[in-house]
Amino acid sequence: MKKQLLLTFLAVLTLYVTATAQTTITIDEWTFTDGVAPQISDVQGKTMGNWDPSLAGTSVFGNVWTGATSVDWATGSNWSTGAAPTADDNVLIPDVTNAPVIGSSTNVSVNDIVIDESDGLTINSGGSLIVNGTASGNVTYNRTLGTTNWYLMSSPVAGVTFDNAFVTANTIASGTGNNRGVATYNTTTDKWTYLQFGGTINSTAGVGYSVKQETAGNVAFTGTINTSDTGVDVVLETTGNRFNLLGNPYTSHVNSATFLASESAISDTQTIWVWNQGLGVAGSYEVQGTDDGFYLVPAQGFFVKANASGGTFNFAESNQSSTGGTFQKLNTTQIKLWISEGDVKNYCRIKYSDNATQGFDVGLDGEMFGGSESSFAVYSHLLADNEGKKYQLQALPNSEYEKMVVPVGVIASAGKQITFSAETMNLPAGLKVFLEDRETNTFTRLDEANTEYTITLDKALHDIGRFYVHTSASALSTPEVNLQNVSIYATNSNNLRIVGIAQGNASVKLYNIVGKEVLSHNFTSNGVSDLTLPKLTRGIYIVQLTTEEGKLNKKIILE
Repeated sequence: MKKQLLLTFLAVLTLYVTATAQTTITIDEWTFTDGVAPQISDVQGKTMGNWDPSLAGTSVFGNVWTGATSVDWATGSNWSTGAAPTADDNVLIPDVTNAPVIGSSTNVSVNDIVIDESDGLTINSGGSLIVNGTASGNVTYNRTLGTTNWYLMSSPVAGVTFDNAFVTANTIASGTGNNRGVATYNTTTDKWTYLQFGGTINSTAGVGYSVKQETAGNVAFTGTINTSDTGVDVVLETTGNRFNLLGNPYTSHVNSATFLASESAISDTQTIWVWNQGLGVAGSYEVQGTDDGFYLVPAQGFFVKANASGGTFNFAESNQSSTGGTFQKLNTTQIKLWISEGDVKNYCRIKYSDNATQGFDVGLDGEMFGGSESSFAVYSHLLADNEGKKYQLQALPNSEYEKMVVPVGVIASAGKQITFSAETMNLPAGLKVFLEDRETNTFTRLDEANTEYTITLDKALHDIGRFYVHTSASALSTPEVNLQNVSIYATNSNNLRIVGIAQGNASVKLYNIVGKEVLSHNFTSNGVSDLTLPKLTRGIYIVQLTTEEGKLNKKIILE
C-alpha cells in the first residue's frame, strides 16, 4: 500500500493528505479516516466534512486557526488558508498559544465550528458571530457597559450562571442587604427579584435580566453558542400586566421587525420596549415598532407584552444578522419632541407613514411602558378613537399635515423648570413645527436650530390638555381653538374626561344609541375636565359638547 503524508506544524497541526487506500491517523485528539467524518474525543460524531484522500493539500476543515501572527480573527496570516473564514467554511480552532479574538468591528459568519482552544473564542462588544451549522466549545462574549446604571441584558450563549463568581468577575454592584446587581423580572407582580449573595440564577436562552455594575466595563458571558435549527423558544406569561422580559440569545444581531411581524403571541401590539440609560432620572424605556429598523445587539434585553392568550415566542435562527448596531435608522419622516429638566431628559415621537391612520395602528403606534411608573415623561394621545392611552410613539398619515394637531401630555413635578425642543427628520420643505401652550396662549416654533420653549411649573403635570404640536407652512399665533382637537373619552364606567377646551364655560349632553338623553351638565373648563357619569349600561353613546367656540359631537364606548 502506497501512502504519502504531508504534515505541517505551525503552532497547530493542519492535515494534508493523499492516499490510494483507506487510512486512519490520530493527531492531537482528532481521528481522521479517509471517507469518514473526523471525530474528536470529547465531541463524538462531530461532522466537519469528510477527509477525501484525493484532495491533496486541502485541509479537511476548510480553515484552521494557527494564531501564527496575533490573536486577531480577521488577520489572514492567522489561518491555514491565508485568509479569514467565510460563511461556507468549516472551522477548527485547536489549543494554541494565541487564542482567537473577534474584534469590536468584525462580523463573522461560518458554517460549522469546533473550538478545542482551552481559552475558548472571545468576541468583543460590537463584534458578532453567526454559525450556520453546528458548534462546539466555549465562547466568551464581552458586552461593554458605558455607565453604572441598570441595563437590560441577556446571555448570548448557553450555560451561564449568575452567582458569586460572576458577581466578582464582572464587578457587579451590591445593593441593600444581600441584593446583587442581577435581577429577573416577575410578570405577575411587575417587580424585580434580585440575585442574593451566595445565591444562583441559571440563565435561560431568550430570557432577559437587569444588570448593574459597580464600575462600568465589560460583562463577560462564557458558554456554548445556541445553534438549534428550530431557534430559541420562550413561553410568554399572561399574568399581571403581561410584560415579559426577553433577550437576544445569539452572538449576532437580531432584527426586531422580523419577529414583531410574525410572532402571534405579541401581535396585539407588535412593539418592543428597550431601556435607554441616558433618559429620565436614571434611564427610561423607549418603544420600537415594526418599521423602526431596530436591531438587537448581542446580550441586549427588551420587553414585550403578551397577548391575553399568551403563546410561545420564537427567536428564529434565520433572523440573525451580521450587521445592525443598537439602532439602524431608516429614512423616516418624524418629529422627536424632547423635554428636559437640567440634565434629565425624555422624548416622544410623532412619525408620518403611508400605512398609518389617525387611530391606533398595530406595530406603528407604541404606548409608554406600563410595567413601571415614570416621574418625568412626555407623550401624545391618538387623534382618533382616543381612549386616554399614553403613546411614546404615534404614527400619523403622511399627508395633510396642517390638519393634524397632536395633543401632548407631560409628567413632571411642581416647581420644575422644563424645556421643550424638537428634532425633525424628512419633513416636507417649508413645513414648520410649533408647540402651543394653551395656558399661556403662545405658539413657539421648535424646528429651527437652538429654538426652545421653557416654563416653570406652578403645579404638577400628569395629563394632556395644555400642550399641542402643530405642523404648518405659515406662522401661528393664538388662533381660536379647533374643536376637532378636543379629546373626549371614558376613563372608566363612572368618569367622562374632556381635554383640550380653552378656559371658559361649556356644557355636555350624553345620548344613548336610540337618542335618549342620559346626562346634561354645565361646567367651567380648565383644560382637563372630569365629569361623573350616572350608572349606565355598556354600549355606544354620543357626546354633544357645546363651548364658546361652537359644538362638537363625538362617539364613545362604555365598557
